[in-house]
Amino acid sequence: MEQLLPRGNESGKPGRSGPEPQRREALANAIVHGCNNDPSKIVECCVACTESSDVVIVVRDPGEGFVLTDVPNPLAEKNLYSTHGRGIYLINQLMNDVSFERNGASSI
Repeated sequence: MEQLLPRGNESGKPGRSGPEPQRREALANAIVHGCNNDPSKIVECCVACTESSDVVIVVRDPGEGFVLTDVPNPLAEKNLYSTHGRGIYLINQLMNDVSFERNGASSI
């Protein structure tokens, strides 16, 4: 489960893009990695706003999950020109708080 809270800018307000890129990345990871692009598998996504106006995004997939430390660093020289592998990095950079549960099969 992934709970994603958008990072604020210097004014303390959410960035211009809002949580959309983070939600898309989390869903793409769930579809590609958690479901292996199998259309018969289900990805759950819940988006809510807290009383303090934080946006919470929860994405769940039926996959086995992953080990976060095994995810390659997209900033490493050998990965700079890779056509994939930036989703988790982007989510972590754009959100205040990210957690992965069930070995990453559920993100909060």
